[in-house]
Amino acid sequence: MKTRAMAIAMMIPIFFIKYSLEIKFNEKTIFRLYYFTLINSTSQEKNV
Repeated sequence: MKTRAMAIAMMIPIFFIKYSLEIKFNEKTIFRLYYFTLINSTSQEKNV
């Protein structure tokens, strides 16, 4: 019973993270990653 409760407690944040990633990752984080990779690539070219 205790192990089952632990398993459920571990599953809840996983589902929450996956659910939040599906929403937020598509909208903001991909744009941020794209934006930061652009900045990093341009800054590396300038440094070299």
